[in-house]
Amino acid sequence: MTKKEKQNSFEENLEKLQGIVDRVDSGELGLEQMIASYEEGLALIKTCRSILESAELKINKLVENSDKPEPFDIQD
Repeated sequence: MTKKEKQNSFEENLEKLQGIVDRVDSGELGLEQMIASYEEGLALIKTCRSILESAELKINKLVENSDKPEPFDIQD
């Protein structure tokens, strides 16, 4: 995984992954290009999974914290 992949947003990485899938599906790539594209796609998938796992942890933490009632003052 390169630094550039880490800096891209989930949506940007997903768009790049879709571009790879489209190129591979087109049938216009040679074997070596397909293998290189496959490797790049795997790296992008790993990056996307990492971003999603991080988001899931944040959401779970928010949900856990929302279950705790916060004290409040009722003012007349």
